[in-house]
Amino acid sequence: RIQRCWRGYITRKRLQDDIALTAHETASQLQSRFRRYIVKKMMERRGNKAIFMQALWRKTRDRRKADRVRSARMHARRLAAGSIVREWLRRLLWAAIFFQRIIRSFLVRRRLQRRHS
Repeated sequence: RIQRCWRGYITRKRLQDDIALTAHETASQLQSRFRRYIVKKMMERRGNKAIFMQALWRKTRDRRKADRVRSARMHARRLAAGSIVREWLRRLLWAAIFFQRIIRSFLVRRRLQRRHS
């Protein structure tokens, strides 16, 4: 009878130990999964912040590049416009000189004709 009680006690004790071990392992797994979930959320937030900062940097970099391109285009347009205007002024000056030459030669011929007549 004592032996039967002892075996019952040992069996119950082992069963309780198994239940306690299973509960401990389950609690550990649950805690581990919860910590993993928290870390994952934290990393997502960090990742989103990093993505946001990277997007801001790319936007700033692209805007600066676009400004440089726009400035270069404006400079090229100004150079082209200046060249066109200078060419127009050169032709205008040449035309004025040509016209003056014709008029002066006409006036000289007229003066010479008046002297000889």
